[in-house]
Amino acid sequence: MRLATWNPAAPALRNEIDRFFSDLWHAPACADDAAGGWLPRADVLEDADAHRLVLEIPGFDESQVSVTVEDGLLTVKGETSQEAKSEELTYHRIERRRGSFTRSFRLPRGVDAEAAGAEFHNGLLEIRLPKSEKAKPRSLPITRR
Repeated sequence: MRLATWNPAAPALRNEIDRFFSDLWHAPACADDAAGGWLPRADVLEDADAHRLVLEIPGFDESQVSVTVEDGLLTVKGETSQEAKSEELTYHRIERRRGSFTRSFRLPRGVDAEAAGAEFHNGLLEIRLPKSEKAKPRSLPITRR
């Protein structure tokens, strides 16, 4: 049998570490969610020809969203208004977010910003950022000496 020294701080420290990692993995998608703001969730993808950014913005249409590229920064802004509340209805819960958002992404090197394009479909905004010819992978010929 082995005796262990009891340290009253050890369980508290372990609990703090456990809570830190739990908060890290279960944190909101963005810091503004925790503060009551809203930012759309985004997927960033890459293939051999282009980078793609897909933002989830349900309830918006293309007239309520703008996409700009300036100095290597892609910025997506959107705004939608709150539906007028009716005096005849009792609201038990309002979870759908309304208002404005701005989300910016630093563009990677080798993107041809002039050839970028955006499409909106079923609440998803997809921005395609083609790679410049210099940035695309290429095969080198191998010669025999």
